[in-house]
Amino acid sequence: MDARKLTLLAATTAFAVIAAGCTGAPPAAPQDRTFSTNEYDFNFSLKTIEVNQNDNVTIHVMNNGTMTHDFTIDAYTIHVAINVSETKAITFKATQKGTFEYYCSVPGHKQLGMVGTLKVN
Repeated sequence: MDARKLTLLAATTAFAVIAAGCTGAPPAAPQDRTFSTNEYDFNFSLKTIEVNQNDNVTIHVMNNGTMTHDFTIDAYTIHVAINVSETKAITFKATQKGTFEYYCSVPGHKQLGMVGTLKVN
């Protein structure tokens, strides 16, 4: 091959590689994601939950504490009270990208460490 054809081939290949990289990966298909966490007097056993946007999320929350707690995610309008020794399944579609807190909204519990992070990619 002569130099001109090699240059043209190299330029075409470089353009194709750059163009392919600019499009990014296609969005992941929504998945059903299930997590479990235990509530104790003043923490969650699971500190971080990470999902993709539009995943269907179920979180099983078991209250192993000595008092009623709750599970709250403000961005998704989730607020569920959970009695001692009770387990509740909380289900939602992760429609909003971002990083959000989940926490117990009983006065003082969040400040004592009853908080975790939901990350939606």
